[in-house]
Amino acid sequence: MSPRAALHPALRAALCAALRAALCAALCAALRAAPGAWAAPAAPGAGQEEDGGCAQVRARAAAAALTSAEVDEAFERGKNAYLYGSYALVVSCLEPLITPDLLISSPEDLALGYEYLGLAYLYLERRADAERQFKSLIFFRPSYELDPVRVPPDAVTLYGRLRDSLAGALKERQAALDEQRAREAEALRARLNREVVIEQRVNSRLVALLPFGVGQLQNQDAAAGYTLLISEALLSLSSAALFWSIEAMRLPNGRFARQDLSAARDLQAAQLLTGSVALGLMVGGVLHAQLFYVPTRPTRRFERPLSAPDLPGGAPSPAAPPAPLPAPAPPDASLDARGFD
Repeated sequence: MSPRAALHPALRAALCAALRAALCAALCAALRAAPGAWAAPAAPGAGQEEDGGCAQVRARAAAAALTSAEVDEAFERGKNAYLYGSYALVVSCLEPLITPDLLISSPEDLALGYEYLGLAYLYLERRADAERQFKSLIFFRPSYELDPVRVPPDAVTLYGRLRDSLAGALKERQAALDEQRAREAEALRARLNREVVIEQRVNSRLVALLPFGVGQLQNQDAAAGYTLLISEALLSLSSAALFWSIEAMRLPNGRFARQDLSAARDLQAAQLLTGSVALGLMVGGVLHAQLFYVPTRPTRRFERPLSAPDLPGGAPSPAAPPAPLPAPAPPDASLDARGFD
């Protein structure tokens, strides 16, 4: 083979390689110059997916319109976001559940929410916000510990330093809690050592036989009693007035003048009608009072100290020392579940 024939394939391969390199460079330059022309169209709702649906949570939380199911769903979304490392989404989902109003009801979930928020802020390099959440966690549950296996050492160190700096404030809060429990225990013991006395009056069946609503008033049925009293009194007075009007029309011989005879008959009919209605109401009122008879009725209610034999747990001497106060609850309790702001 001649040298010219051996050189020909090598030149051809070099030319092909140079051509491919030029084409690739031109294509890359075109893509860099017009990235929008080659970009895939955004899917509908892509912004919502990146936000995790927490924009609606923030809006509804601001309007105090979140239900308990929505709060639980937002909390789970924020917790999963932390486990996947989406720390901005953690803040977006969990912050509305704690500030400005506390919407998380479970103490365990609230402590975990404080921890995840603090760690998320720390990873986002928002140290002041992280310290604020860690302080809230410390005040809410002073014995809470960060797990050093899953939490970075710098976060554990920061949390421990904050708890050491708040030791004095924690002691003051615990003293306030102990004082509050002591007051509540003293108030409870005072209530247990007093009795409520209700004096009662025994009603009479004979009194229930009286008309004019007396039986109803004795049974403490004021509406029926006063209704019967007024109705029977008006009808009885009307019947009596009509009777005396009729008697005034009589002549000395006991008869009526011819011109007054018709009027006397009309007055007598009205007198009998009003008297009959009054008598019927009296009988009905007596029957009603007997049917709904109340044997006793309270007249006075007051409190008084229990006598020695009636004191619960035996009969201690009045001079005996008071029972010891209940032991204070563990330091996890808090006057304010919101913690430190």
